[in-house]
Amino acid sequence: MATLRKKLLRYQVTNSRLNSLTVIHGYVQSASTVASNTGALKETLSDIANLHYVDGPPMHGSLSRPWWILDSHLEHDTRAVDRWDDVVNWWSEELSTNQYDGIIGLSQGAAMTALLISMIYGSENSAY
Repeated sequence: MATLRKKLLRYQVTNSRLNSLTVIHGYVQSASTVASNTGALKETLSDIANLHYVDGPPMHGSLSRPWWILDSHLEHDTRAVDRWDDVVNWWSEELSTNQYDGIIGLSQGAAMTALLISMIYGSENSAY
């Protein structure tokens, strides 16, 4: 954690304060569970960044908020095609109303981070 702090402090010196980092939860997590498990990180970064914990869009008929659904073979569940559309629409709305300086993704949220960055920076080559 000290190395991360040093890198972020170096960023702060050469740039401006990181105002907001979004934290993306994993498959069976939520914003509140991640927030309670990352208290030390939040405290460590408090003087250089605010952490904003996001909950993915709710799944129809469930309290669960996975970014995508896996089948019993840990493959993308093709029966849940609408889920990805819900997620893309949710991120579109989230990013049009909130601006973030960075992203921290945990577990499935880390993979979602990579996909999100790909969608943002590859948007001219993508259907999203």
